[in-house]
Amino acid sequence: NSANDRLKDTLQSISEGGSQSIDGDEFASLVASGVQVEPGTTYPANAGTLAGTVATKESVYPTDAAYWAHNRALADIRLTNPEASPYTFAVDASGVVRFVGSWGALGYPIMGEDAPAGGQFLQNVTEIIDETTLGYFKRGLNETTFQPAYTDAVSRWISVYTPIKDQAGKVVGAIGVDY
Repeated sequence: NSANDRLKDTLQSISEGGSQSIDGDEFASLVASGVQVEPGTTYPANAGTLAGTVATKESVYPTDAAYWAHNRALADIRLTNPEASPYTFAVDASGVVRFVGSWGALGYPIMGEDAPAGGQFLQNVTEIIDETTLGYFKRGLNETTFQPAYTDAVSRWISVYTPIKDQAGKVVGAIGVDY
């Protein structure tokens, strides 16, 4: 129990610190922009393994530099704790919860070497997570929420979700961190 409590506390600290390190106004702007893939556009230097390549009509990751800067910030969180897997999500105008960024977009399992992976920009989260986890995501949009151990198609996890707020204190999304 002591070890489990320590893991939970560490994960919560990473999630809450990560939430505070994300500029909520920039995050809201990124979500509102709804940037799409622009075939023929070159991925910026901060786009992990996609950097310097040209997007095609089959590409699923946007070429927008702000999107990649957001993923880089999540990757920085991962670099401080290599067991943590941070990502962000938000609710769109129709009430659908969608992924925004993921450290894995820079290459998974090895950043800078492997192909991007994880939730894609504005992908409906229910394409990856189940209804139980969706409930935790939604609670995490209001307050820091811990999800006890669960298993999915990839592994066994514990997770914490924390709101991301803009300068006015309005919730604009959330960060999730899996351990």
